[in-house]
Amino acid sequence: MTGPLQEPSRVRCNRGVGWSFWLVMGINALVTLIAVAGTYEDAPGGIGFGLGVGLSIAVLFILVRAVLLPRLEIRTAEGSLRTRRRTIPFSAVSSISVTNPTRAGVWGAFIGHDGKVLARMSIAGSLFAAATSEQWGALGRMMASMPGGANRDGGMNASARALSSASAIEIVQAQAAWCRMGHRSDASRAPAAALHGTTISLR
Repeated sequence: MTGPLQEPSRVRCNRGVGWSFWLVMGINALVTLIAVAGTYEDAPGGIGFGLGVGLSIAVLFILVRAVLLPRLEIRTAEGSLRTRRRTIPFSAVSSISVTNPTRAGVWGAFIGHDGKVLARMSIAGSLFAAATSEQWGALGRMMASMPGGANRDGGMNASARALSSASAIEIVQAQAAWCRMGHRSDASRAPAAALHGTTISLR
């Protein structure tokens, strides 16, 4: 018999490449090919220029994804989040907002007690790949370790868009199981779809 699967104590989020990244690369490649074909007869020297522009745009998006977009590691054993510049204790997070209209895709924003965003986790539709079962599992363990995670009242808070920690943990655990079964994390029928547009209270 094998023992229970040991959960990793450190899980890196915001990794891989998502469909939006490949969409941008595909559009860029198509535009580059059209530009090259259009200048081939009239200006043969323009082929190199067109390829250079297309390559530059591709490199720019790769650099944006690698350097400018947020990094995140959930360290459940240490009780902290690690971003590009700092380590944030779980206790500094008061809520998680799963909506961000100013960024492409669906993101989970970890909000501090002063209302400021401390870290961001890519969930779906960004330049990163959709969150995996490992990432969902780490997020669930992080929420369960918070004071609000012990509250088993469930249900919604006073605000229709505010979700209790207990309810969110159930959804996240169901999402992790959904991904382990081989389903797409960002599918419209995935359990995590219920989190979109909500704010999870961890107090």
